[in-house]
Amino acid sequence: MNAGLGDVRSERIRRAPDIRQKRAAAALAENIADARLVEQIASEAGRAPGGTLYSDALSAPDGPAPSYVEMMRSNVATLTAAIFGR
Repeated sequence: MNAGLGDVRSERIRRAPDIRQKRAAAALAENIADARLVEQIASEAGRAPGGTLYSDALSAPDGPAPSYVEMMRSNVATLTAAIFGR
């Protein structure tokens, strides 16, 4: 493992109390990153993982974000569900 990545993970996990204090609704992952770190941060903060957002990469053609327009719709739906519990 890259030592720098470990430092980043440690710093993010130390921020879990900040996430609780600011009353974040959820922690969200990106489709291009490993979601395990976000899941761990969410757990440490007492929050549920809020789903996956699509950013620089679209999903497979049969996935939730195969085009830019569908990516935006998917992200809005994911954010809405994470914030409002829908």
